[in-house]
Amino acid sequence: MVQVDLEFQRKPNELLSEYEMRIWEAKYDKDIELDWSEIMELLGHTGYIDDYRKSARLRVDYFRKMLAEAGMTASEFWQTLIKNNAVHNFPEMIDISNKEAISKNADGTFTSEKIIPANKDELMDDIYLLKQHGYDPAVWKVKSSKHSWWNVQKKGGEEKTFYASKLTVEKKQAEWSVEDVDAYFETKQFKNAKELTVPTNYDSDGEILEIDLPDLHAGLYAWRHEATEDYDIHIMRSNFLKCFNDIIERCNGRKFKKIIFATLGDLLHADNDNQTTAKGIFQQIDGRIAKVFDITLDMLIDAVELLGNYAPTQVVYVAGNHDRTLGYTLIKALEKALLDMYLNEMEPVQKGIFRAFEKGGWGVKEQ
Repeated sequence: MVQVDLEFQRKPNELLSEYEMRIWEAKYDKDIELDWSEIMELLGHTGYIDDYRKSARLRVDYFRKMLAEAGMTASEFWQTLIKNNAVHNFPEMIDISNKEAISKNADGTFTSEKIIPANKDELMDDIYLLKQHGYDPAVWKVKSSKHSWWNVQKKGGEEKTFYASKLTVEKKQAEWSVEDVDAYFETKQFKNAKELTVPTNYDSDGEILEIDLPDLHAGLYAWRHEATEDYDIHIMRSNFLKCFNDIIERCNGRKFKKIIFATLGDLLHADNDNQTTAKGIFQQIDGRIAKVFDITLDMLIDAVELLGNYAPTQVVYVAGNHDRTLGYTLIKALEKALLDMYLNEMEPVQKGIFRAFEKGGWGVKEQ
């Protein structure tokens, strides 16, 4: 049990609210040598120490302001409450539920500290918390939260629990779903249609050539002094086309009934302009993501056109963890570009089949 000098012990007939305020004021005036955990134990309060300290500060400030405006001493104030049988109104008179502090953090997030009415279920509801703190759930999302509680006796004897709620929020990024991507490309047209070409190495009884492209990570940026060698979008494109031309050269003299070009995840190194993966992990990329996207798309179009000159080509796409949405957008752009660049009346064997799928996910998209 916390021991205090006689001066700071509760006096006979002293109201509990009066005693609490006296101890808090003594703490802020540095007249009592107790830390906040000891004060909480002395007064029988529970909760997070930091939130309790801030709540006490709000109440002390409000109490002193109220006395100054009324021209009363603390003793006169408490006697007036007793005389008017209004002791139960005191928590309402010192209404901390409308006190709020908002700060902007270095990482661009905002922290809001506010007393809110809630129950334990509501404290688990991010949408409820955002609304209580005055944030639109359609625009903002909760990054972290912390709460402590405070029981307040309302007029008529009803007890209400208020929570000192500390909420850190950040703006939502513009989010595209794969359905949004599909809807966009429903009306997107690539106008430079080309005449059909007959695959030079096609044979219905020929072999099947499979070319796998795992973890391209287009846009990855590296410096040789940190990663043993340089790497950027232009080095990636040069290496990619060298590999493809080497494969084609080694296939001279062979006949194919089909070529399978399989991209096995993470075509792009990041998923958005913030240079993060689909899960928000920051990545160092070479320039703007729009530039990375365009260069990669042009490179893939060139590659599939090159393969298509030899045999009908099937493109298979497997989603990765770095570019969950933008990678799918890239492959849909590739699909749409290839279908629009060649005449619609081409024969199936010349046109080939284009498929995009994700393990356990989106099913098969077939043209």
